[in-house]
Amino acid sequence: MRELFQPYLRDSIKKSGIKLSEQAEDYILNVLIENSRSEKYNPKLVVADVLVLAAASYKVDERFRLYIEIGDYSLFSAGFFVENLMQRSAGIEYYLNAGAASYDLAYSICGNNVFKELSDKYCETALMLGDMSDELFSNKMEKTVTIFDCWRNNKSDFLKKRLARLGLFVDKGFYNE
Repeated sequence: MRELFQPYLRDSIKKSGIKLSEQAEDYILNVLIENSRSEKYNPKLVVADVLVLAAASYKVDERFRLYIEIGDYSLFSAGFFVENLMQRSAGIEYYLNAGAASYDLAYSICGNNVFKELSDKYCETALMLGDMSDELFSNKMEKTVTIFDCWRNNKSDFLKKRLARLGLFVDKGFYNE
């Protein structure tokens, strides 16, 4: 899987202009590999439940593991399965905020700068992974329509940026209700 994802990831990073350390790139590559295995990725994960478990855990290593799970899940989902997150009542912004905050909390536990970097660049990284998803899969038009419909309902800034990257600009004057 590394051989499949690595060239696409590097190309997407380069095209997006996001500046990531080599360690962050490697971490993201591992997230992609882990979550691409059907037995690992859980599309029905309830992030709020995991956040409660993490907050309630008295074991630091368990809290750390759960924060990483939230950060990884939300990042992978926002990049590759944004349609799934858009169907949830919490909305895409919730998952982006929960993921970024979880990586920041993981950083506060272990001090690994990769988690701080990913927390600080969470939305940009998710957008870059969305670009990568578009390169890997050919459902671009269907995805654009789905994202547009959701954006029309909630005017999410993240979804607006995602639409722009897909070639649909919904700036003032383009779309009138």
